[in-house]
Amino acid sequence: LDARRIANSGLIGFMWAGYVTPLVYGFADRAVPGVSVVKVMRKTCISIGLLGTAGNWVNMATRRLLAGEIPASAISSTNADFVHVVVEDLRVWPAYDACVYAFVPVTIRPYMNAVAACLWSSYISMVSAKSPPSATTARLAA
Repeated sequence: LDARRIANSGLIGFMWAGYVTPLVYGFADRAVPGVSVVKVMRKTCISIGLLGTAGNWVNMATRRLLAGEIPASAISSTNADFVHVVVEDLRVWPAYDACVYAFVPVTIRPYMNAVAACLWSSYISMVSAKSPPSATTARLAA
C-alpha cells in the first residue's frame, strides 16, 4: 500500500465529497428551486458544468501534484486524460443528477452525493495514477 497516495486521496476526498460537492449541489438547489422537468435539467446542467469540467480537472491535477509530479507534467497529463474523463462523466452524472434532483428529498441528497462522490473520486484516483513515472513524467524527490 502506498501511504502517501492513501493520505492524499483521503485529503482530496474529504474536500471533494465533504465540501465541494455539497456546495455545488446546494448552489444548484438554491439557484433553481423546484422539481419540474425544466428545473431539474437546469440544476443538472449546473452541477455537470461545474463538477464535470473544472471540478474533474482540478481534482486530477491536484492528485498528481500531491503525488509529486512537477506542475508542467501534472498539467500535461491531466490535459491528456481530460477528454476521456469528461466523456465518462457524461455517461454517469446527467442521469444520476436528474434522478437526485427529481426524486430524492433535499435532506437525503447530501448523503447520496457523498457516496456517489466517493465512488467517482476512486475512479479519478485510478485515472490520475495510471501512468508510471518515466523520463518525460518528471517527479519531485519525495
